[in-house]
Amino acid sequence: MDGSGDFKRAVTQALSDRGLSMRKAAKLMRYDQAYLSRVLNGTQCASKELLAALDKLLATVPPVNDSRHECADIVEELADLIGSDMDPSRRSIVNAGLASSASLSVPRWDDTTARVTAVRGGQAQRVGMSDVEAVHKLTEQFWDLEARVGGRRARPPVATFLQDTVIPYLRADGPEAVRSAMLSAAAQVCHMAGWMAVDDELHGLADQYYKKSLELAKAAGDTQWYGTTLRTMGVQALKLNQHQRSVQLADAAADVSLRSAAPRKRAFILGCCAASAAGFGDRRKALDSFNVADRSLEQSEVDDASSGYGRPAQLQVLGYVQYYSGDLSGAIESLRGSNALRPPERRRGRTEINLLLADRQFKAGRLDEACATWQEVLTDYPYVRSGSTDKGVATMLKSIEPHLGNESARDLHERARAELPSSFWT
Repeated sequence: MDGSGDFKRAVTQALSDRGLSMRKAAKLMRYDQAYLSRVLNGTQCASKELLAALDKLLATVPPVNDSRHECADIVEELADLIGSDMDPSRRSIVNAGLASSASLSVPRWDDTTARVTAVRGGQAQRVGMSDVEAVHKLTEQFWDLEARVGGRRARPPVATFLQDTVIPYLRADGPEAVRSAMLSAAAQVCHMAGWMAVDDELHGLADQYYKKSLELAKAAGDTQWYGTTLRTMGVQALKLNQHQRSVQLADAAADVSLRSAAPRKRAFILGCCAASAAGFGDRRKALDSFNVADRSLEQSEVDDASSGYGRPAQLQVLGYVQYYSGDLSGAIESLRGSNALRPPERRRGRTEINLLLADRQFKAGRLDEACATWQEVLTDYPYVRSGSTDKGVATMLKSIEPHLGNESARDLHERARAELPSSFWT
């Protein structure tokens, strides 16, 4: 082997077949990229050590179309993202990545095809369906933790779980069906981490987790989970008042997964379409989407507050549709109904709804009712750690400040002074 044109073409093609850039190949071989470039361009001779490293690399990383490892080459990027999340000094850099405008492109199913390449197998262990099941069970437990205590408390153990358990599984060898199932399970964990980051107002970090969830779902061929992540990104955009982007994301979710979705999943997707359309000002589309979602929910076999999407969530969506349509009284009643159906231990969701409810009551001129709802927020506050909750409580304090002549507002303010952390007053 030498630095001839044939050698360059052969090596370049072999790297391309494996989805490896020159930079990535040099990093994997622990060689300087500039040196590798000079060798391939024929301006420097290749050492025996480099040739051996190339041979080893090409033997280790199979081509993209190798059926043994048809999955996303995003594991190392995911590991780096988790490291950034767990390191506060790096987290701020990652969190700055989400643009504030609504002009960001909407990921489509086909958009991630170029990211689907091979990942090296056999570096850790063999993975089986029992491992996939274990990831799913632990994911359910983390969701339950988040519902009780909020994203700020729940996300750190999720990041550790990704780092110590999920990534080694993604690096492991195993039957193709098992590896695909693990990719889908990993997509769900990344989606959960993104959701928790949104709850802590870390939107740039959430965006990075959501993108990894999309890439993993694409690699697994899982259109349903791809659509689920798009839908959740639509909810994030709605929260950020990026209404056009929210509509685009909700519509993309419907395009990719609605046709094959079960009734409850249809309600889940269309509920976001309804809320997003309402925020964008399209009342007809909002009502149409809500009505179809409602019928789909009625068709589902199980309807309880502990399921992923049920009547409490549907009433929350109705509250959004009514609010953006100018029906404050209707929105207030829907949000009350939503919270009435939630299990008492799910404080994070109840606090989120109560903050929305108090905001609607305050805007409707119902100050005493708003203060009573904010009192409930203060009762739950010590148990919930969430940037969204902190933001809502700060808004509460600002809202009641001009109304301290009112007895309800004054009592609320005095309780807040006595119970809230000093950070709210500095």
